Amino acid sequence: MSARFRWNWRITVSYFLLFASAALLLSGIALFIAPSGRVARTVGWRFLGLDKEQWEAFHTVFGYASALFALFHIYLNRRCFVSYLKCGIRWLRLRPEFGLALLLVLLLALGAVFDWAPVRALMDWGGS
Repeated sequence: MSARFRWNWRITVSYFLLFASAALLLSGIALFIAPSGRVARTVGWRFLGLDKEQWEAFHTVFGYASALFALFHIYLNRRCFVSYLKCGIRWLRLRPEFGLALLLVLLLALGAVFDWAPVRALMDWGGS
């Protein structure tokens, strides 16, 4: 007899933050090694196929999204933090929430790289 599946938003938010952190790390490294904007444009600098403006958009979008999801994470897990410390780390189990979090990260990445309208609005709002 199989248990009925129930969606868990805490798991979704946690996976999203994991993937977004990896994206921020990668884009932070790219921006750290990038030359200044004028030089990067002049020499056609690219890293992993993206130019400096694309890396800036990527980094900004994931920064804002991570901040928002971190607030959700704190809210959803406010009672669990102490219990997590007592129980220790359990083995990773792949669940549907993993897929949704990964899909959200991929959509944000594509939106940043290809300058999709919602991401463009965020970049304009951020002044980047």
